[in-house]
Amino acid sequence: MKKRLFSIILCMILIFSFGCNKKAEKDKEKIKIVTSFYPMYIFTINLTDGIDGIEVQNLTQQIDGCIHNYQLLPNDMVTLNNATLLVTNGAGMEPFLDKVSKQIPNLPIVDASKGVKLLGSNNHHDSDEHSHDDKHEHEYNSHIWLSVPNAIVQVENIATALKTALPNDSEKIENNKQEYIKRLNALDSQIKGELENYKGTPIITFHEAYDYFASEYGLLIIGSLETDHGEEPSAKQIASFTKTINEFKIPALFVEPEYKGTSANILASETGIKVYTLNPITSGQNSLTAYEDIMKSNLSVIKEALE
Repeated sequence: MKKRLFSIILCMILIFSFGCNKKAEKDKEKIKIVTSFYPMYIFTINLTDGIDGIEVQNLTQQIDGCIHNYQLLPNDMVTLNNATLLVTNGAGMEPFLDKVSKQIPNLPIVDASKGVKLLGSNNHHDSDEHSHDDKHEHEYNSHIWLSVPNAIVQVENIATALKTALPNDSEKIENNKQEYIKRLNALDSQIKGELENYKGTPIITFHEAYDYFASEYGLLIIGSLETDHGEEPSAKQIASFTKTINEFKIPALFVEPEYKGTSANILASETGIKVYTLNPITSGQNSLTAYEDIMKSNLSVIKEALE
């Protein structure tokens, strides 16, 4: 009896081990596309939707805010060593790319900002179409995905790179791109239509993340609470903001979900300005419509704030 029981257990172990090994081999055979952070992940899963043998992995997973200060972990380097392609936002968003290029020189890196007209950092003025010289990238505002037309350019850039890396799936990628861009164009038209009556309305934001959105859809950002170094404004700056809010009759101040400062509440108390929360689309559900869903939610918040 004991011998029979031992044989059964041994068979179960062998079957389980065989199954695990087959799964490991299957996973190893998959083409791994790595994205730098959330919006690039959403764009890429739309382009690769329905294509077998492709795994899209988001390097920084779900994080609050942007990834300007993200430090690569040992596991990240393992992930990148096994990747076929790394999809990045570009425009200076990912400061860790120098390290990746040096340690994994053969890894193709997609700069999805290519061809986008960038805004200068913290000055709300247009710059010329940028050069991809690393020493200049810190001068630009890298939150380009918050303008839908910019997002469409990024999707096109990613699709081009994917078709080069995966020529056998080129037709499917192109079809996915066309379908996704059709949805994004509809989103862009909706935002433009619903914000048409608010063009020129002055607002204050938490930081420069929404400059592209404001520039694209006609809002006027008077200032941003966060300083260049990510600090809360000084008492003198708070006084200046108070004067500006009263002078321009600014109706709303927009912060982000992770905002934990006190200056917004101080300004609200001093001036009566209302504080609203916008999502910069740096985290959320891993669904194909996530970008559209969050943008529509932000649109609803903005309309409520400005009415």
